[in-house]
Amino acid sequence: MHQENASSSLLVLGTAQDGGYPHTGCSEDCCREAWKDLNQKRLIASLAILDSNDCFLVDITPDFKYQLQLIERHINEKPRISGICITHAHLGHYMGLLELGLE
Repeated sequence: MHQENASSSLLVLGTAQDGGYPHTGCSEDCCREAWKDLNQKRLIASLAILDSNDCFLVDITPDFKYQLQLIERHINEKPRISGICITHAHLGHYMGLLELGLE
Protein backbone atom coordinates (compact mmCIF):
# COMPACT_ATOMS: atom_id res chain seq x y z
CA MET A 1 0.00 0.00 0.00
CA HIS A 2 2.70 2.45 1.07
CA GLN A 3 6.46 2.05 1.15
CA GLU A 4 7.69 -0.18 3.94
CA ASN A 5 8.83 2.69 6.19
CA ALA A 6 6.07 5.10 5.27
CA SER A 7 4.26 6.87 8.06
CA SER A 8 0.59 6.50 8.82
CA SER A 9 -1.91 8.82 7.21
CA LEU A 10 -5.55 9.74 7.61
CA LEU A 11 -7.72 10.17 4.51
CA VAL A 12 -11.09 11.92 4.77
CA LEU A 13 -13.47 9.97 2.51
CA GLY A 14 -16.60 12.05 3.10
CA THR A 15 -18.02 14.83 5.23
CA ALA A 16 -21.78 14.72 4.63
CA GLN A 17 -24.45 13.37 6.97
CA ASP A 18 -25.99 9.91 6.40
CA GLY A 19 -28.02 10.93 3.34
CA GLY A 20 -25.11 12.53 1.52
CA TYR A 21 -25.17 15.97 -0.10
CA PRO A 22 -27.22 17.10 -1.84
CA HIS A 23 -29.90 15.27 0.09
CA THR A 24 -32.43 13.14 -1.80
CA GLY A 25 -35.55 15.16 -2.61
CA CYS A 26 -34.24 18.41 -1.12
CA SER A 27 -35.05 21.56 -3.09
CA GLU A 28 -34.14 24.04 -0.35
CA ASP A 29 -31.43 26.65 -0.88
CA CYS A 30 -28.93 24.44 0.94
CA CYS A 31 -29.13 21.76 -1.78
CA ARG A 32 -30.52 23.55 -4.84
CA GLU A 33 -27.15 24.74 -6.16
CA ALA A 34 -25.58 21.35 -5.53
CA TRP A 35 -28.29 19.67 -7.63
CA LYS A 36 -27.42 22.06 -10.48
CA ASP A 37 -23.68 21.42 -10.12
CA LEU A 38 -22.91 17.88 -8.96
CA ASN A 39 -19.25 18.87 -8.53
CA GLN A 40 -20.52 20.18 -5.18
CA LYS A 41 -21.60 16.65 -4.19
CA ARG A 42 -20.16 15.39 -0.88
CA LEU A 43 -19.86 11.75 0.12
CA ILE A 44 -21.13 10.42 3.45
CA ALA A 45 -18.75 10.90 6.41
CA SER A 46 -16.03 8.26 6.67
CA LEU A 47 -12.28 8.04 7.28
CA ALA A 48 -9.49 5.74 6.13
CA ILE A 49 -6.46 5.18 8.34
CA LEU A 50 -3.57 4.06 6.14
CA ASP A 51 -0.52 2.38 7.65
CA SER A 52 2.05 0.30 5.77
CA ASN A 53 -0.01 -2.39 4.03
CA ASP A 54 -3.14 -1.87 6.09
CA CYS A 55 -6.26 0.22 5.59
CA PHE A 56 -8.66 0.66 8.48
CA LEU A 57 -12.03 2.31 7.90
CA VAL A 58 -13.99 4.41 10.35
CA ASP A 59 -17.56 3.72 9.23
CA ILE A 60 -18.41 1.97 5.94
CA THR A 61 -21.11 4.02 4.24
CA PRO A 62 -23.50 3.51 1.34
CA ASP A 63 -20.90 5.55 -0.64
CA PHE A 64 -18.26 2.86 -0.01
CA LYS A 65 -17.74 1.97 -3.69
CA TYR A 66 -16.82 5.60 -4.43
CA GLN A 67 -14.78 5.95 -1.25
CA LEU A 68 -12.81 2.81 -2.14
CA GLN A 69 -11.89 4.51 -5.42
CA LEU A 70 -10.63 7.54 -3.46
CA ILE A 71 -8.38 5.26 -1.40
CA GLU A 72 -7.08 3.51 -4.53
CA ARG A 73 -6.24 6.85 -6.16
CA HIS A 74 -4.50 8.03 -2.99
CA ILE A 75 -2.24 4.97 -2.63
CA ASN A 76 -2.02 4.00 -6.32
CA GLU A 77 -3.16 0.43 -5.74
CA LYS A 78 -6.06 -1.62 -4.45
CA PRO A 79 -6.18 -1.37 -0.63
CA ARG A 80 -6.32 -4.30 1.75
CA ILE A 81 -9.11 -3.51 4.23
CA SER A 82 -7.71 -4.77 7.54
CA GLY A 83 -10.47 -3.56 9.82
CA ILE A 84 -13.62 -1.51 10.09
CA CYS A 85 -14.74 0.52 13.10
CA ILE A 86 -18.47 1.23 13.05
CA THR A 87 -19.04 4.21 15.31
CA HIS A 88 -22.74 3.59 15.91
CA ALA A 89 -25.75 1.74 14.51
CA HIS A 90 -27.28 4.35 12.19
CA LEU A 91 -27.75 2.94 8.67
CA GLY A 92 -25.36 5.41 7.06
CA HIS A 93 -22.48 4.11 9.16
CA TYR A 94 -22.62 0.41 8.24
CA MET A 95 -24.57 -0.08 4.99
CA GLY A 96 -21.37 -0.26 2.98
CA LEU A 97 -20.88 -3.73 4.50
CA LEU A 98 -23.33 -4.90 1.82
CA GLU A 99 -20.68 -4.12 -0.80
CA LEU A 100 -18.21 -6.60 0.71
CA GLY A 101 -20.15 -9.79 -0.08
CA LEU A 102 -19.62 -11.90 -3.16
CA GLU A 103 -22.59 -12.77 -5.32
